[in-house]
Amino acid sequence: MARSAAAPLPAPAPAPAPASASAQEGTTLHQSASPARFTAMVNHAPRSGGRTGPGELLTRAREAEAAGYDVLSLADWSAGEVFAPLALVAQATTEAQLMTRIVAAPTRSPTLLASGAAWIDRISGGRFTLGLGAGVAELVRRVHALPWQAPRTRMGDTLEILRALWGEPVDGAEADEHGAVTYRGKAISVQGALIDTLPERRIPVVLAADGPRMLRLAGARADGIVLEMTTPAFLHWALDQARAGAAAVGRDLDADRQAGRFEVCVQSLWPSGDDERHRSWVTSYHVDHCVWPEFAGHWTAAGLADAAAAVREAHAGGDRREAARLAEKHLLPDLVVAGGEESSAADLTSWVAARRHAGASLFAVPDRLDRFARTDLDRLRAAVGTDA
Repeated sequence: MARSAAAPLPAPAPAPAPASASAQEGTTLHQSASPARFTAMVNHAPRSGGRTGPGELLTRAREAEAAGYDVLSLADWSAGEVFAPLALVAQATTEAQLMTRIVAAPTRSPTLLASGAAWIDRISGGRFTLGLGAGVAELVRRVHALPWQAPRTRMGDTLEILRALWGEPVDGAEADEHGAVTYRGKAISVQGALIDTLPERRIPVVLAADGPRMLRLAGARADGIVLEMTTPAFLHWALDQARAGAAAVGRDLDADRQAGRFEVCVQSLWPSGDDERHRSWVTSYHVDHCVWPEFAGHWTAAGLADAAAAVREAHAGGDRREAARLAEKHLLPDLVVAGGEESSAADLTSWVAARRHAGASLFAVPDRLDRFARTDLDRLRAAVGTDA
C-alpha cells in the first residue's frame, strides 16, 4: 500500500443519508456557505456535575437532536469511555452527526481507535467524525499510567495507522491478504494489526490542536481542527498555522473550508453562571490550562498572556482560590458566555459572530439543552450569517 504523505487529502462527498450507497465516499460536517452550526455535549464531565448514565445519555441525545443541534458530541473527559455510549446514541438518533470531542489518542492504541470509529460509523449510517486530541502529559502519566511521547510525532503516526487499518492507501504501510497492517512509524509501530469491521466510507478525522506543530499537522493531514479557550485573535493565528501546514503539502485550506472539507470547531462556549458546582468546574478547568505547560503558547496567541501568567503565579504560590479569582476576572470574560440569568441573546450572538467571522464553522454551546430550542438555534444561525 502506498500513498504520498504530501498528497492533498481526498475530498469527502457531502453527508449521506443513513445507510445510503454514497456513504462509501465520505461525509463532511460543514457544507459550503452554510449557516453556522452547533454541537451539544451529551455526556457530563464527571467533575462538573455528576456522571452520565445510559438513560440520561439517551434522553439528552434525543432532546438535542429534536432541538436542532447539528452535531452530538461525546468526550472522554480524560479517563472515560466514548465508543460504547456513542453506539447507544447512534441507535437513538437519525439525523444529527456524531463526533468525539475529544478522545485522547495516547490513552488508546491506534488499532482500538480504528475499530471503535469504524463500528460507530457503520452503526450510525455514516454520521461519525473522529475527534482526536494529543492529551495532557500529566494526565496520561498520572491517570492512565502510560508513558508520554512527543505528541505531534505520535499523532502523525496515529493518523497513518488509522487510515491504513480502514483500508486506505498509506505510504510505508503494508497489508497482507487478510488486510492485517504493518506500519513502522517514528513513535508508534504496528505489526499484523487487523480490525473487526471496516467503514463503508472515508471517516473524517479532526484534531484538537493548540500549538503550531499540531495545527500544521491538522492543516496537512486532517479534516478539521477543534479549538478551545478561543478568542478571535487565537482563531486567526490558529488558522494561519493550519494554512501553513496545508500549503506545505500543496493543499488549499481555504478552498477546502469553503467546500466543506475542513471543519473549524470552537468549544470554549461554556457557561460561567450556572449552578455553583458547574461554575467552579469551569473556572478550575481554565486554571489548569494556565498551569499545564502544553498550553503556554496558547495564551500569547489568544492575547491573554499576562492574565494567564498571573493565574499561574498564584497557583504556583499555593493560593488556588486567588488563581480562581484571577481567572474569573481576567480570563473567563474573554472566553465564555455567562450562563443562567447573566446571559442574554445579544451576548451569545456577539460571542458566536466574532468567532464566525474569524473562521469558525461549528460551535459548542452550553450543555443545558433546555436553554436552546430549535427556533433559538435557527435565530442564532441567521444572526451570525454565513461568511465564515
